[in-house]
Amino acid sequence: MLLGARSARVRAVAVTALRRLGQPLRAADWLIDRSPSVRACAQWAVRQGGGDPLAYYRRAAAEAPGRARPSVVAGLGECGGPADAELVLPCLADARPGVRAAAVGALRALGAASPERVAPLLDDRSPAVVRRVCGALLSDAEALSPDALRARLESDRPRHIRLAALRLLAVHRGLAPLRAGLALVEDPDHEIRVRARALVIRWAPPDSAALAAALPAPERARLTAEIDHAAPALGPSVVRFLHWILR
Repeated sequence: MLLGARSARVRAVAVTALRRLGQPLRAADWLIDRSPSVRACAQWAVRQGGGDPLAYYRRAAAEAPGRARPSVVAGLGECGGPADAELVLPCLADARPGVRAAAVGALRALGAASPERVAPLLDDRSPAVVRRVCGALLSDAEALSPDALRARLESDRPRHIRLAALRLLAVHRGLAPLRAGLALVEDPDHEIRVRARALVIRWAPPDSAALAAALPAPERARLTAEIDHAAPALGPSVVRFLHWILR
């Protein structure tokens, strides 16, 4: 049966066809499909039949506190409004990484993924959760402490946490991105090393000269030493540019 096909594309087509067959409310069974595209088709079909997908997701979440499926949590984000964040928030502490990741995605969709709510999950043991958190926080990265992000770059931290911290630092203003990149241009991890070098090369905020001029002499000397230490990995042209800014 096409509705039970392994391919999400086939299931989506089959669910959409239920409306043409005069059975749109049967699509309710696929509101909790693992595929976002299938859920979207099911939500559309149920609405066409006069049903309310959001009411289904709210009921499913309320009836199974602490046991909601990831697709139920995701559905709240896809169909809900700001008030539904209260149903999603407890899922951030769920033991299942799929539910935690779905909760972050749902809060982002609901406009409720504030740094104070989701930033603690930057230390999550699941790479999938941390990727979702990083994506949710990019627009609010300035609200995150650069020092806290740099602490997550230490070599003893899991790789997925280090990559997320580096990505968030990259969108910070000021000297934080430069310092983070300089510290990692010789990192043993190839991807981190490449991203750090790119971060340093791209660093050129409009107020870079003013930032450098405002540095106390000891800080400027320390930054100069960091640039010199990273010089073999950066190349002479990049080093000359950075020294020029500091002067």
